[in-house]
Amino acid sequence: MKKKIIVIFLILAAVVPLSYAFYTGHIWEDYFITFKFSKNLVEGKGLVYNEGMKVHGFTSPLGTLLPAFCYWIGGSDISAIWLFRILFCIPAFVGGGYFLVKILEKILPGKIMPAALCLFMYLTDAKSVMFSVNGMESAFMIFFLSWMCSIAVGGHLREKWLQLGISWAGLMWTRPDSCVYVAAFALSSFIFIDVSRKSQIRIFLKSALVCALLYLPWFVWAWSYYGSPVPHTVSAKGMSVSSLSGFIFMILNGLKDLSFIPGWAYFPVYPHFGPWPYSFIVFSLFAGYLSALLFLSRRASGKQKFFSLLFLMASLYLAIITKPYPWYFPPAIFAGIVAFSSGLETITENFSLKGRLRIAIFAVFAICFLIIFLFDVERMKTQQAVIESGHRAEIGKWLKENAEDDDSVYLESLGYIGYFSEKKMIDWPGLISPEMVKARREKNVDFVTAIKEMNPDWVLCRALDMEQMEKNPYIQENYTMLKVFDTREKVLEKSMNVYGINYLLYDSIFCAFKKKK
Repeated sequence: MKKKIIVIFLILAAVVPLSYAFYTGHIWEDYFITFKFSKNLVEGKGLVYNEGMKVHGFTSPLGTLLPAFCYWIGGSDISAIWLFRILFCIPAFVGGGYFLVKILEKILPGKIMPAALCLFMYLTDAKSVMFSVNGMESAFMIFFLSWMCSIAVGGHLREKWLQLGISWAGLMWTRPDSCVYVAAFALSSFIFIDVSRKSQIRIFLKSALVCALLYLPWFVWAWSYYGSPVPHTVSAKGMSVSSLSGFIFMILNGLKDLSFIPGWAYFPVYPHFGPWPYSFIVFSLFAGYLSALLFLSRRASGKQKFFSLLFLMASLYLAIITKPYPWYFPPAIFAGIVAFSSGLETITENFSLKGRLRIAIFAVFAICFLIIFLFDVERMKTQQAVIESGHRAEIGKWLKENAEDDDSVYLESLGYIGYFSEKKMIDWPGLISPEMVKARREKNVDFVTAIKEMNPDWVLCRALDMEQMEKNPYIQENYTMLKVFDTREKVLEKSMNVYGINYLLYDSIFCAFKKKK
């Protein structure tokens, strides 16, 4: 691949996410959960959400410590997010692009169209771009995953076992569940990378030792500080696997969901909110199945099959976990776009398609990817302006003015409302609230019935919970609905040409209940 093309691509890998951040102003809801920890750390209150309560309520160490560093430098909320983007997130996304170039030089040598399609997909994958700059840790996942994949397909496993261990440690520092991706990588490598299995075992053991040594400081510190090395978010989200039967059900349910998860990777963010054009569904499912099943093809190379199997196993993991949140997808998508572009090349060669028809096929898929990206960009711009900045942040500020300093607030939508209210939060499903996880485990409460157990001063709920609230005698006897925050009209006004409008409507109404004295 020519150096000029590589330089242009890497410049675009910086420009595209930066332009997305400027155009949409998008800051993800969960960023404000982790940033509350970051801010409290810098201000001397400890790595906590609610002051005085040591709860490991974040998942990504890097996604929390690096924003803390940026806040320490910048001194304000807005400077922190921009420094985080510019100093860490965008360079990580560019680094992932660099390793992608190295990978394509090995698995698609001289194949201009599939390589160009793969690079284009990297720049226009909505989830990868937006979650690399909206405050989440996805750019780091992409960077470390692409690094270790480039080592494997580049034929450098033997001499670069130290770098491999460092990349694994980087994944663990990014998300502790990255051990799943490391295991999927090892299995795919065993099957499809042309290095003897005995050699790979020795290499992986040495790399695992490096990974353990580099991750050990955080592991030990988190255990000593929080009383457990396992993030409390895992306990809150993983209630269904607290027993053997729950674990078996989770696996079986995941195998059932695997039928659509590969396609979900290429679909817009939160695809279960509609409506969507039927063409989106057809394209996404085709791309997903081709990426996941390429490893069964006799015409694909071993290195191409490596990425296909890696994508399939990542999809299986996403299907098994309770809810495949959109920021979980970028590392799987990275493997997927390599497999998809390779698979499309295999199909066109198999049917001996040449000339303009072959160019047209690659162009159609590039355009499909671009269209989904542009629609998602516009939807997230509207989401940020109307729902996040214009609605949930304002609800938090209203609570700050109307609730007492020592009042507790119970809600599910913890990010913006919790951050801007500056009150003590009790959240569903219990990301920062051990008492909630205990009540769910021991008394099997749901969002509404948990109110009696938590006894908060305030309750914030969406409109979809109102029917249950009105039927619950404890709520009716002890709480008064004080205010309804309704922004439906503004959503409809601003979303005339936005697909997936139901995603915005989902958060368009919140009701505030106050406990009776």
